[in-house]
Amino acid sequence: MQKSTPMKKRLIAAAMSLFGGTWGVHHFYLGNFGKGVLSVIFSWTGIPTIIGLVDAVKFLTMTDEQFDVKYNFEEYKKKIIEEEFRKNLFHKDIGSELEKLAQLMEKGYITFEEFERRKAKLLQ
Repeated sequence: MQKSTPMKKRLIAAAMSLFGGTWGVHHFYLGNFGKGVLSVIFSWTGIPTIIGLVDAVKFLTMTDEQFDVKYNFEEYKKKIIEEEFRKNLFHKDIGSELEKLAQLMEKGYITFEEFERRKAKLLQ
């Protein structure tokens, strides 16, 4: 089983970009190391400061879900799958549950193997 990474927080990213945007602190936090290094290199120009302010506004105006989809996609995907699976445990209509699992697989949230494993569990 692979190790789960902690979910990044939108407000923390906004604060980092607001107060540390000149040095690209928020880029390092979000895993964009290349942009972070460029910010450090060009910090003397003031351009990274402007980009940090723009990023702070962007983070503050997006929803948590939009942020999670963009910066926490794997963890967000796991959370959605588990919520759907928990809901499915309380339903008796196996056909509709299999349809929901198929939709998750079509959207790329689960693999074929995960679909088969959960289908087998439903059919038990």
